[in-house]
Amino acid sequence: MLNTVARVGKVLKLFTTDRPEWGVTEVSLALSLPKSNAHDMLASLAGIGLLERLPSGRYRLGWRLLAMSRNLVEADGFQRHADAVTRQMAHRLGQASSVATWDGRRLVCVAVAGRPAGIGLPERTPGVRLPGHSTALGKMLLAHRRWDEVEERATTDGLPAFTRATVGSVRELQAQLEAARRDGVAFDFEENHAGLSCVAAPVRDASSRVVAALSVSMPTQLLRRAEPQYARAVSVAAQRLTGMLSAESAESAGDSLSIPA
Repeated sequence: MLNTVARVGKVLKLFTTDRPEWGVTEVSLALSLPKSNAHDMLASLAGIGLLERLPSGRYRLGWRLLAMSRNLVEADGFQRHADAVTRQMAHRLGQASSVATWDGRRLVCVAVAGRPAGIGLPERTPGVRLPGHSTALGKMLLAHRRWDEVEERATTDGLPAFTRATVGSVRELQAQLEAARRDGVAFDFEENHAGLSCVAAPVRDASSRVVAALSVSMPTQLLRRAEPQYARAVSVAAQRLTGMLSAESAESAGDSLSIPA
């Protein structure tokens, strides 16, 4: 039993942001397992949702792990703080606000509040996945990843066009990511949905690593009319969420260092 659990752990460790997909033969070779054993283990993990089997026959991490990850972030306060800040933003601005993280291939929304006024779009829900290249949230998160990794993924997967405004070349994407990293805000002007535009800012952990992004989405004319003001509001909100995470981390560290009388 313990050997099986150990093998499962080794299989799951293979799936990284640099290599999110694996085939049966590759797992068999990487872990020195008989191919039949590798197949059975991958199929079993897919059966309980820890892996997902793709139409190609390859595997990637499954949605069950996302649910488990959400339990983790809820436990350490991230979810609670993200929910609070997005609700404040949605109430204050009367538009949609989201916080998202990166799962290695796409964005995963972890907190969502409100919806863009005047646009007939369904309200996003936590757990929804979004493309990186066509969203302000995605651009901000990609801006803080290694460019060679981003370039490889963009070249392999392409840059699907969701509207006529969607970024269409790797060179254009690189320029937008450089601007996001330099300016501290990223924009999406109708790149994912016609009529909808967004601005996003980075959220950092206690070590200043970018772990999420916060955005506000609204009709394009509103963002065009007051772009600096909305960019400032999103930046301040993201900094507030960063401060909450840092305070939570410091409090946890203090608790772990306390010595009972």
